[in-house]
Amino acid sequence: MKKFMSIVLALALFTAVSALPVFAADYVDYLDADYTGNYWDDLWIDDEHVANSLPVSPDQYISNNGGLIDNSDGSISEISVRGWVGFTQEIKAMGYCVDDGDMVEDANAFEEAPDEGILAAAGEYGTRFKIVIPVGTIAGSHTITIVAKLADGTLVKINNETQPSLNMVIEYEGPETAQEPEEKPDDNPTQQEPDKDQGNTDNNDTKPDNSQTPSTGDADAAAIAAVLVLALSAAVVLRRKVTE
Repeated sequence: MKKFMSIVLALALFTAVSALPVFAADYVDYLDADYTGNYWDDLWIDDEHVANSLPVSPDQYISNNGGLIDNSDGSISEISVRGWVGFTQEIKAMGYCVDDGDMVEDANAFEEAPDEGILAAAGEYGTRFKIVIPVGTIAGSHTITIVAKLADGTLVKINNETQPSLNMVIEYEGPETAQEPEEKPDDNPTQQEPDKDQGNTDNNDTKPDNSQTPSTGDADAAAIAAVLVLALSAAVVLRRKVTE
């Protein structure tokens, strides 16, 4: 009997642990990676080009505005970051992370090729990028960091703290409640609705779906508690049935 109950409890605990969420991706800080150089050139808030190195750099713009991008009124839909970076191996993808959450890749990050100046400064793997961050769906206070995914799978935060113009980290203050993500058109509609507006295509079809609402610690804790309660409850029920 004891052996049977030990097996049941072990299975219950295994089920609970298997269902636990992953709290943070495994990131490497920029200065701990094999880097060759980087620079933060431009910053856009929606369509407004608020900083382009000179006369005001992105870090100076943020510093001049209280050290953060304030979207507490929900008026900002997206933030765009343009710069360059290089490592001793190829960069496979780039994007961003919210706090220490999963990397969100931008499929259009590499649309602009690196020029000779970037290749001279950063070497053969020097890369020009532009990352679009849809902040309309991000509520509350967070740290947003640009991230590079290297050829060997390493995820590197571009948090170069040697000087502000190299540190691609944004302190962000969002609204209390995030916007609902925009509905994407159905690629395979089963029926054409004649009264729908057919002309509003704009450029949204070419943008990646980068919307992300970061999970909170409270939600993760609640999920863990729920899984553990269910697993232990199942063990108790099985024990009662066996002893009856």
